[in-house]
Amino acid sequence: MLAVLFAVLARRPREWPVFLAITVPALLVHLGLDLMTASGVQPWFPVSETRYAVPLLFPVDPWMMCIGMAAAILAWRRPALARWSAMAAFAAAAGYLVLLGQWRDQALSVGAGMAAQRSLGDATVKAFPQPFSPRNWQVLVAHGEAYDLAWVKVAAAGDAPGEADPGMAPGSGSDAPAASTGLRVGEPTLPRSVLSTVRGAYRPPTGLQWMHVVRFGDDGGRAEFARTAWSRPEFGAFRRFSVYTVLSHVEYRTDVRQVCAWFYDARFALPGVSPSYRFGSCQHMDERTWTVQRSPGPLPLL
Repeated sequence: MLAVLFAVLARRPREWPVFLAITVPALLVHLGLDLMTASGVQPWFPVSETRYAVPLLFPVDPWMMCIGMAAAILAWRRPALARWSAMAAFAAAAGYLVLLGQWRDQALSVGAGMAAQRSLGDATVKAFPQPFSPRNWQVLVAHGEAYDLAWVKVAAAGDAPGEADPGMAPGSGSDAPAASTGLRVGEPTLPRSVLSTVRGAYRPPTGLQWMHVVRFGDDGGRAEFARTAWSRPEFGAFRRFSVYTVLSHVEYRTDVRQVCAWFYDARFALPGVSPSYRFGSCQHMDERTWTVQRSPGPLPLL
């Protein structure tokens, strides 16, 4: 369909096979790049909601963008070198992905070490790319209905990767954050910009702070309401999207007489700031109806 559309727009309808040879690889590359983000892809939706993901790339990766832009500019300015610029771009992108895979393995080893230290035999360890540097990773250790999160800056090529500090597990020591349902990690003592707060929160494995969160919170009454709010049919779209759901908080708004349970997906949590993808399942006390609301965070593009 796209090939025919492009051929018609270019006023060359009989040459649609040429456009097909361009659009098919472009769509496959797009699908592959989506596969390498934290969101992943659902290629069989709506027949199946199975999600596939190999998280290597942050959605806005400046290095991958620079590789593509450099190849495009070179092909535009020097058409005779277009083929060579494309081949060089693919080679550079492949090398970069290999490097990302090595850094991801380092992040996963940090989580595996933490799980072994705490004897979490049924734990699942995930690592998700983060902004500002390809060496920044979020490590997520899921066990039961609880998650432990840390934001790590892995070792560069040639550096010896450090071991995670077992003493920084949740609740151990005065510097470790207590278990909570919100994001309160590495809060700076001096006021800084939001971007500086996030950028400076990624630490080497030897100095990590782990944040412990519970899926529906650890308060009995609020957890019961959160489960009810989560299971509402109006909240179905977010349930399909979210993989590692965390209750942010329960909000009582007397001015509009509603109660909201706010949730976010831990995959997209950033250190020291409120989540940007936070959605609320809200019960209106007067009409006894439910609606879905969104609360934008300080970094909506991240």
